[in-house]
Amino acid sequence: MKRLTRLAVALSALLLAAPIVSAGPIAFGQWYEFLSGGIGDDAHGCFGSCSVTVPGSAEPGDADYTITVPAQGAILFVLDLFLSVDQFEVFDNALSLGLTSAPVPGSDVGGNIAAAIANPAFSRGSFVLGAGDHSLDFFKTAGQPGAHLFRVDPAPVPEPASLLLLGSGLAGLALRRRRRN
Repeated sequence: MKRLTRLAVALSALLLAAPIVSAGPIAFGQWYEFLSGGIGDDAHGCFGSCSVTVPGSAEPGDADYTITVPAQGAILFVLDLFLSVDQFEVFDNALSLGLTSAPVPGSDVGGNIAAAIANPAFSRGSFVLGAGDHSLDFFKTAGQPGAHLFRVDPAPVPEPASLLLLGSGLAGLALRRRRRN
């Protein structure tokens, strides 16, 4: 019995110490942390000491981040964090959206998101997502193991007054062109 108890305790300790990798459905307007290994790492999901803001997934380990975007669209923002050394190719439904900017090594902001956003040395990218279902994935093209962030925000909807002003300006240009002819 003691042997079985020791085995159960050892197995429990091993499972608790093993990295937990997960990704899955995400929400708008929230930062999500993801960790990656070296160059060529398919860096989706989160493991180890990621913050509790990363939701679990029914398919932990190899699930992409998923979100359904409304008709007005959305903006995906990807940001390197801690040391400015990483760059990613961003994928949506297995199609490349492009690369984040090239990092300028030498800057360290720790986990300060505002400082990383303010510092142009940190790799970042903004990508437009159209209406519909999206499955996001990040592939490391440069850098070293570390933590990174992303968030998805609904695209801003123009206010009616702005649309009226734009329409008036276009109508004025059309009228001016018509009078010239």
